[in-house]
Amino acid sequence: MPVLSDSIFAVTLPSGNRAVYAVSPQHLNDRPGTTLAERARDYGTQLAVEIAGQWYKPGAKILIDDLRTIALLERASEV
Repeated sequence: MPVLSDSIFAVTLPSGNRAVYAVSPQHLNDRPGTTLAERARDYGTQLAVEIAGQWYKPGAKILIDDLRTIALLERASEV
């Protein structure tokens, strides 16, 4: 479960879709041989995935249609 101290990042997945992750501060530190996008995918909590311009809850095909939530997802920093 994400907490207020988590940072939110958008990551382009190998499939070409985008996903938004909440990443706790201890995983933001540089680690040799890894990028921030890899650490977000490996250690973060997936909040949503974008498929064909629509946002869905992770692991399910439940459409996110709340405009405020979509605005927050769209503002996530791209890494």
